[in-house]
Amino acid sequence: MGKIIPLEIRFWNHVVKTDTCWNWVGATIKSGYGKLRVDKRTCLAHRVSYSLKYGGIPRGLYILHNCDNPRCVNPEHLFAGSQKENVADMISKGRDANLKRVVCAKGHQFTVENTREVFNPHYHRRCRICERMAQRKYRGVKTPRVGA
Repeated sequence: MGKIIPLEIRFWNHVVKTDTCWNWVGATIKSGYGKLRVDKRTCLAHRVSYSLKYGGIPRGLYILHNCDNPRCVNPEHLFAGSQKENVADMISKGRDANLKRVVCAKGHQFTVENTREVFNPHYHRRCRICERMAQRKYRGVKTPRVGA
């Protein structure tokens, strides 16, 4: 049977430190965040780094990056925040692909009046016209045809 390597040693074997960020060079998920196995579970590397430095993550909180680098595991660049703070940080830095869309899947404009923001469990924008149409269909109400 192989020798068990402590978590800290396994973790730091996958980190390359620069003057600013400490970049994860091990396995990553599609979005670029580092990942590693801890107690038979896959964990995100920046969360492991935060836990090693600060002794755990408060329940229900996310670990956010000041540096906006998903590979960074420098605990000085990490802070705990709620989902709402995570979304606000993402929007303020212009990283939300959802916000770059100007129309919904059916072609309706995302305007202030026609957009509903949803934070459960993740941030989404919903088209109010499409929601009304779906409700009418669910309730069996016929939608009048335009131009008929």
